[in-house]
Amino acid sequence: SCFKYLSTIENVLKQDPDALNILIRMFGLLSINQENLIIDRISAIFASTILDILSNKLDEVLTIIDENDWIYFSQGLVALICVKLIDHRNENETCNTTDLIARMPEGEQRDNAAFVLLDLFYQLQRRLPKNKVMELYRLVKPDQFALDYLELAVSLETYIDYLIYLLKIRQDTSDDMKDDIKNQLDKLLAKNHFSSKYLQEK
Repeated sequence: SCFKYLSTIENVLKQDPDALNILIRMFGLLSINQENLIIDRISAIFASTILDILSNKLDEVLTIIDENDWIYFSQGLVALICVKLIDHRNENETCNTTDLIARMPEGEQRDNAAFVLLDLFYQLQRRLPKNKVMELYRLVKPDQFALDYLELAVSLETYIDYLIYLLKIRQDTSDDMKDDIKNQLDKLLAKNHFSSKYLQEK
């Protein structure tokens, strides 16, 4: 496993931003979906270690990424953040995740990374800590913020908080939006979405 060799390369990654950039881009080649999502504690520790190193080297790494490599870097960053957050045990273990995306320069790359991570958790039907959801919501463009993403809420209270934020940025009070909200909430309540243990935050 990657973790087996982490101690060997850790010092190199701390000293060489090019090596760190290459490693993260390599993770951008991985595909994460429902079929292959098997996250163990070792994988989460590995991802956390890489993200911690990146947090200290982020400014340096961002300056050396070639324009053609941005997509792989962003996808690799999203993959590592996903692995770390899925296995988080408490709020302290959520640092150096979405905040790394927030530290990227404003623009298409940051917008895309935030949206891809938000959509990935929706597709995986996994829940993020509330503070991390709101952090992603604020980074995603309003026109990309679909009603579906409110289903990341783990309780009715957080759903209402997310809904208030959605209505604020979308400024859509049309009858169609009201009907969509009603239909979504009816669906979620009918299937006990907010009481399922599987969907609760760790």
